[in-house]
Amino acid sequence: MNKKILWVCAVLFLALGSWFLWSHVVMASEKNSDKVVEAPRPRPVGLETVGVGAIRSDRRYPGVVEADQEAFLAFRVAGPLTKVDVQLGDLVKKGQRLAQIDPRDFRDEIEVLKAQLEGARATLENAQTDYGRSKSLLKEKVIAQAEYDGAKKAVTTARSSVRNLSAQLDIAGHRLQDTELKAPFDGIVSERKVENHEMVSAGQVVMGLLDISTLKVTANVPEGALVRGSLSEGTKAELSFPSIPDLKLTGTLEEWSSSPDPATRTYSVSFSFPAPEGVRVLPGMTAEVLWNGEEGSSEVVTVPLGAVVSRGDGGSSVWVYDPDEKVVRSRSVSLGKVGGDDRLPVIDGLRPGERIVVAGVDFVTEGMSVSPLER
Repeated sequence: MNKKILWVCAVLFLALGSWFLWSHVVMASEKNSDKVVEAPRPRPVGLETVGVGAIRSDRRYPGVVEADQEAFLAFRVAGPLTKVDVQLGDLVKKGQRLAQIDPRDFRDEIEVLKAQLEGARATLENAQTDYGRSKSLLKEKVIAQAEYDGAKKAVTTARSSVRNLSAQLDIAGHRLQDTELKAPFDGIVSERKVENHEMVSAGQVVMGLLDISTLKVTANVPEGALVRGSLSEGTKAELSFPSIPDLKLTGTLEEWSSSPDPATRTYSVSFSFPAPEGVRVLPGMTAEVLWNGEEGSSEVVTVPLGAVVSRGDGGSSVWVYDPDEKVVRSRSVSLGKVGGDDRLPVIDGLRPGERIVVAGVDFVTEGMSVSPLER
């Protein structure tokens, strides 16, 4: 009887537990079904209506002033410095001494070689005397042929020793001259990498020298400019300098690259000009090159710089707003030459009246729903 009672209680307990669990799940599902899933809000973006605007049409390209001739100077011999005669910015003349290595060891070497050369010459003189005597004795058949040949060989050996020591003496003289570092041309000291009493090694760059009597401006230009421009000898360009607004110079085409820079796909061109009097134009200054064109402006479709997206394939695109679906879509565009303003000309890909994203460009994706904010 007790077992039956226990079995009945267990069954009732399981039934009540199952009913409670089922009712809790049903109530939770009904509660969740009453919730409304909210759609994501459109992202606000700034739009601008594409129009026709003025942009500079002159062919001005930024450039950098460079010295027409530059040299990094080093000693051909090693040793401790005893004199450094110039400072940074000093103007020097061709052949002027710039620095000096201690010459004592090189002078001693010359004295040793001179003494050896005197001994070699004395040996040669004796050998020539013996050879002349041997030649007479051989005719009289007083000495053997072998003794004559030995005297002749001694002369040849002594003469070779004299030539060898003479050459070594010349080299030692050159090494002594190389203890002085001299300017290879008129210029200005652009670098000084050593101080007096330092030990320098052969080939170590100790100074830099720039020839600023003639300068050049090097600029990077797109391929279109290189195709349109004249590359003949004597081609002129107007050079201006932002740091010297009143200075306008005429440069002559000196050189240009025949292959583009792999990163920018532009070509390098250089225009040389004599250093102007009364104005200090130095290497490293920024400049502008006006080449193959006239200053002015033209009416074209333009977009702000911030609206253009650079693609991985090297092209450019903009985000165009679709007013019917209220979404943005990417569109490829062809850009013209950069002007002097903060806008870019669009050759192909956009029409006046279309609206493009100009603010929030980095936060939109293809087909994204947006909330337009007119600019």
